[in-house]
Amino acid sequence: QKTKMVFSKYLICFQYGITIILIGCVITIMRQTDFMRRYDLGFNKENIVFINFPVDKKETVLGIRNILESIKGVEKITFCRNTFLDGGNNNTVPHKDPARPMISFQVFKGDSSFFDFMELQIIRETGIKSPDAAWLNEEAVKELGLSDTTDVIPINYPTTLAGVVKNFHFRDLSQKITPAYIQILKPNERPYDILIKISGAEQNKTLEEILKAYTDYFGIKPNYYGFMDEAINEWYNNQERTYTIIGYFALLAILISSLGLFAMATYFIRQQAKTIAIRKTFGSFNHEIFRQLTVTFLKLVVISYLLAIPVIWYSMTKWLSNYPYRINLSWTIFALAGLTVLIIAFIAVFRQSYKATQANPVNSLHE
Repeated sequence: QKTKMVFSKYLICFQYGITIILIGCVITIMRQTDFMRRYDLGFNKENIVFINFPVDKKETVLGIRNILESIKGVEKITFCRNTFLDGGNNNTVPHKDPARPMISFQVFKGDSSFFDFMELQIIRETGIKSPDAAWLNEEAVKELGLSDTTDVIPINYPTTLAGVVKNFHFRDLSQKITPAYIQILKPNERPYDILIKISGAEQNKTLEEILKAYTDYFGIKPNYYGFMDEAINEWYNNQERTYTIIGYFALLAILISSLGLFAMATYFIRQQAKTIAIRKTFGSFNHEIFRQLTVTFLKLVVISYLLAIPVIWYSMTKWLSNYPYRINLSWTIFALAGLTVLIIAFIAVFRQSYKATQANPVNSLHE
């Protein structure tokens, strides 16, 4: 048992199997997180500053608009009630058909420039300009079962359809898009938020000037503000923390596994020193002996890899099932995990194997 090192081989296979699984999980979670951050949300989120509008103030929208537009770097401004960052205001209403269940909508309101500012994609317009008309997203049209020519919404309020917009995300990608509608702010309705499109240059300086102008005009500091893209990226901080923690465990597993393989290689090669010397004496080339020694240990990694693949596939398939919008488990994830560990294992045994092939066979036989 000592010469064959059966238990050591089992342990090394187990250690490297755990390492491959951890690396595969890290790669999958990183790709999913990157996928969610880069995913097209259906609206523009770049170079946009959001800041609250103080609803208890008497100052007008026009006044602060003129001041903000005079700031260098400010390109566009829109006022709204609820942004796509906060998920909107919920409105649950009954269907006009008593047999249909209650329908829940997320409600957003914006001024006349809101659609252009957010770069929402309009699919259909009915031409109805009523202040009570609403723009439905595709999911709401699907939920209500409306046809392409319908201009009446079969609920108590709102009842008329201004048009249909392409689906947009107002929650993180772990949640499906739900029915939503957008209405134009009425003159007597005060906004809750100000959205400001700024140029790409000196954004922090522009933000400082916006905050100063806001404070000077309203006499108070804003309750909240920030960049929209940064706020959306924060939706996925939990995923980032997860793969960071798993990454640390993967590094630790790599270290332990490599030390184990290095120790086993040292022990095995010392035991085989005389065998190697005899083979060299009878004409074996160094590269042949080196290849045989290296392959002996890398076989353990290959066995570990074959055992780790189904574990990675099962665990990551189950984890990804929590996300309606997700990546596919590509073969490259498994290949990268296996290749990474294979290279690390090769480095771990390279020195000992090379040293054994370069040793003087006469010295080994005399020991």
